[in-house]
Amino acid sequence: MDRRVQKQEVLKWAFFESALDAILVIDEKRHVLSLNYAAETLFSLKASDVIGSDVVKLLPFYKFSSLQDGRTEHSLLISNREVTVEITVMAVAIEETVEYMLYIRNMTQEREAEKTLIEAKNRYENLFYSSPLAIMVHREEEVVSVNDAMIQLLGVTEDQLVGKSLYDFFSSEQVPDIKKGLKAVRDRKDEPRPPLAQLKMYNALGKELFLEVKSTLIQINGETLFQTVTRDVTEQKKAQESLQYMAFHDMLTDLPNRSMFSNIVEKSIDSAAASGKKLHFLFLDLDRFKQVNDTLGHHAGDQLMLQVVDRMKSCLRNQDVLSRFGGDEFLVLLHDRTDEEVRKICKSLNDCLSTPFVVLSRDVYLGVSIGVSLFPKDGKTLEVLVRHADLAMYEVKKQGRNHYLFYQKEMQVHTTRRMRIEDGLRKAFELGEMELHYQPKVNIQSGHIVGVEALIRWTHAKMGVISPAEFIPIAEETGVIVTLTKWVLKKACHQNKYWQLKGLPPLKMSVNISSVDFGTTDFVDYVLDVLREVELESRYLELEITESVTMKHVEQTIEKLQILKDAGVFISIDDFGSGYSSFSYIQKLPIHTLKIDRSFIKDLDPNTTEVSIVRAIITLAKSLQLSVVAEGVEEVEQVELLHKEKCDEVQGYYFSKPISAQEFYEKFHKIEEKMEFVH
Repeated sequence: MDRRVQKQEVLKWAFFESALDAILVIDEKRHVLSLNYAAETLFSLKASDVIGSDVVKLLPFYKFSSLQDGRTEHSLLISNREVTVEITVMAVAIEETVEYMLYIRNMTQEREAEKTLIEAKNRYENLFYSSPLAIMVHREEEVVSVNDAMIQLLGVTEDQLVGKSLYDFFSSEQVPDIKKGLKAVRDRKDEPRPPLAQLKMYNALGKELFLEVKSTLIQINGETLFQTVTRDVTEQKKAQESLQYMAFHDMLTDLPNRSMFSNIVEKSIDSAAASGKKLHFLFLDLDRFKQVNDTLGHHAGDQLMLQVVDRMKSCLRNQDVLSRFGGDEFLVLLHDRTDEEVRKICKSLNDCLSTPFVVLSRDVYLGVSIGVSLFPKDGKTLEVLVRHADLAMYEVKKQGRNHYLFYQKEMQVHTTRRMRIEDGLRKAFELGEMELHYQPKVNIQSGHIVGVEALIRWTHAKMGVISPAEFIPIAEETGVIVTLTKWVLKKACHQNKYWQLKGLPPLKMSVNISSVDFGTTDFVDYVLDVLREVELESRYLELEITESVTMKHVEQTIEKLQILKDAGVFISIDDFGSGYSSFSYIQKLPIHTLKIDRSFIKDLDPNTTEVSIVRAIITLAKSLQLSVVAEGVEEVEQVELLHKEKCDEVQGYYFSKPISAQEFYEKFHKIEEKMEFVH
């Protein structure tokens, strides 16, 4: 019996000492009888320090009445740190006395973890409900919760969303793709960057929305849910689509423009070459159209142009391609026609366009001069075929207009002027025939001149003033453009530095760069060398390149642009909207500015489509954090419209035509004063 009692005592003592929780044993007078190792650790003391003393020394709040009613939780201050404990009291009758065992569990870490969890939950909820981005939490299909931004985006109440299917807002065609995307998120749950998707939907008001969505997996109350963050990119998407459409269509007539026509012709030439069929190209130039614009105005000219296009279409088959080449010029591609059939078409065009048009209640008489070239007889590329059709058209103009001619080799004699220009270009620099004029750019918000564009002018000793529109393309074809651009770049930088020394505010000097220039291996080095030589800070030089430049050797172009941008040189896309650019492509270019093509500014009016186009370009630029310059501004009303649309800078005859360096210096402040008339 003694051995059994002794064994039980040993076991009880082993349990007492090995317990993970602190245990105190006290008598009825609250004196501490014993405590285990866990209690010594919790209270940071030795058993000998407290045995026999009042338990209040350890538990200042000690009251039998409170401790004996189940478990209670209290805070203790132990060694200057706050500890949360859970106390359970058990009364043990020993012979005629009662002892109390106090089980004390340290709950500090658990309570801190709970507090941290609550704080994290509160932070998440605050972010969730206050986020400007629309957020939805959902099981694969069932909506669990939404924030205010999502409710506003969809135009519904929370009750109309929570518990409902998110697929209700999408067309049935999109549902398989959405399911596939969510499955991809679930399968890739360990990847840090979830895939981004674009979706189209309609809100409760029937408005078409384009959304950029990103879904991730989250854990809420032990359940795995999807959290989908949504960004409304509707305006951006529409601007992109508008610009994409503009890149391939003439905005007035809705006809294919040069870019789209080129794409169609390239495919047609490849097909015709393989099949041995013929293609005819018609170059059409309207006779007397410019007089209508000059006498009745551009709005009347636009009305007339639409009537002209309708009549042209009536003379062609659906498979024939009619394109507006620019201004009052058109190109037509005819598939697999005989020469006699083409002659009949040309005569039909002459006849139907000779019948008077009615514009503003007035009879207007036009005609059309047509040049024809034939593939493969007259050329095997679009460039050659158009040039030869153009030569035939000019021969018609010489012979009296409103007729047609097929290209003949003898017509090449009329290229004599071109040859004289080409020869003159090579001598113009040494003869001092070239000079620079400067056209100011005005910040539309501040009214101050912030830059100028350097524009080259040529006065030939015998031929007189030759337009850049005539000699620049020849310079590009012959390679003389490289010498010309280097001369312009150095002279313009010297002039800018001189103006700064003379006291003018620092300005950005813009220089036009051709694709030929950009293709040379030393172009970037030359630009940086000129800046060092002139001691002009790179931020005061801006290079203007066309969209076509960026389309050639894309990777090398981006690399060169990036080097220049990193060096501090500003990069601008000139004539934006007239070429090939798409939103996705522009995003990749290291540029600072989009320069709206003057064709959209020329007839800018609150009631014209040009306003929508300009607004779309500005919206696109702002979304890409680019500045916007409008060129070709001639009227104060145009300035006011552009100011309203938040355009950054304007350039055009309203402020000043291109003028000499000295004249610009003298008229600087007078030019700025013109902004005072803008409301």
